[in-house]
Amino acid sequence: MPFINFDFSTEVLPEKFAARIQNAAIIRVDENENCASKEERVKVLQWHYCDKCDMRAPPRAHHCRICDTCILKRDHHCFMVGTCIGFKNERYFILMCFYVAICGLLGGSLTLNYVIRNVLPVLGSWVDMVFPFTLLRWFFGYIKGINCLLIVHVYIELVFGLYCFLTFLSQIAFNCYGKTPHEVDKKYPIKNTNDFNTTMKSVFGELWILNFLFPMTIVFRQKGDGITWNELKIVKSHKS
Repeated sequence: MPFINFDFSTEVLPEKFAARIQNAAIIRVDENENCASKEERVKVLQWHYCDKCDMRAPPRAHHCRICDTCILKRDHHCFMVGTCIGFKNERYFILMCFYVAICGLLGGSLTLNYVIRNVLPVLGSWVDMVFPFTLLRWFFGYIKGINCLLIVHVYIELVFGLYCFLTFLSQIAFNCYGKTPHEVDKKYPIKNTNDFNTTMKSVFGELWILNFLFPMTIVFRQKGDGITWNELKIVKSHKS
């Protein structure tokens, strides 16, 4: 059974895996392969073999058939950003959802206010603002193109703003819960023993709240290496 072959002289990971776990601490496989859940209360998860990558993968690393590689702490594959969300880019994804939610909801409300004040008086009725009737009325020449564009713009901003707001809340909730959506879907029996503050530090680093005001990636690195998960507790045996 093949293992991940680390080059300890240069600390270079295999090319197929390096793109997803770059900068992760180099930990020897033989120090971790005995961490399998021999007892139900073992606090670290086990390395496992990925037959698609043909190598041993760290705990919580799951294979993505679209990216065709294993992802550390795989959350999900995001088609919006075109890659998997995992240990190294989760903080950026959460912050993106946070800022898009603010821009979408705030921008949508301001645009809606403008439309109500300046566009609605020249429309026939409120029905002209209901999608998709707006497009039909524009197509038949009852609504000016600029007014149609403003109304559609309101829908786009509010829909994306609300979607990203819900995604942001779900990401925070999943991290507090100690599981990724993938692990919840697979019903992995693990429990997070960290408090809320420590959990947020593992994602954003020290003074994590400042990330929502100003990017703190360089100043405060996230805690952990994405390979060892001592804060997770196996609550019962998992059967595939």
